[in-house]
Amino acid sequence: SQKVHTALGSNPEGEEIMSEYNKTKTLSDATRRQMVNMLVADMIESH
Repeated sequence: SQKVHTALGSNPEGEEIMSEYNKTKTLSDATRRQMVNMLVADMIESH
C-alpha cells in the first residue's frame, strides 16, 4: 500500500527493509518484526 511505502521510505531502516524485500521477495522474521514495529509507531504518531 502507498501508506506502507511512504512510512518505510521515510526511514533509513525502512529503506533497508524494502531493499531486502526487493532482492529476495520475502522478509526474514526479524525484519518482518522490525517492519511491523515501525509501521505501528508511524500509525501511532499520525493519529
